Amino acid sequence: MSKIVNRVCAGLFLDSVILMQISRSITLLEGVEDAALMIGTPSNLDLLDNAKLLARASRKATGGDLILAVRAKDETAAASALAKAEILLERPTVGHTGTTTLRPRTLRSAQDILPTANLP
Repeated sequence: MSKIVNRVCAGLFLDSVILMQISRSITLLEGVEDAALMIGTPSNLDLLDNAKLLARASRKATGGDLILAVRAKDETAAASALAKAEILLERPTVGHTGTTTLRPRTLRSAQDILPTANLP
């Protein structure tokens, strides 16, 4: 039987292209049947529910929340996929004409990317 796991990140908003890229990466992980990262709008909650990706507790998410949703073959694969999604959320990327631009979400992740950077 598949395991559905969600994590709701309150007040987190990212570009839908980034969310789709992360979702695609997570879906490719071993043991993952399906995955999606979506803002908790009513229409997105319906999409997640229809895709059998929405856990009961996540139905209370709102348009200001990000839902990380995974359906995997077991608890270990689901937990691993959520952990990978969180890592990717710290360092989201967007491809522009063959290049990749890192868009860190926090100062700490920016410092990890460019440890010698200095704010004037």
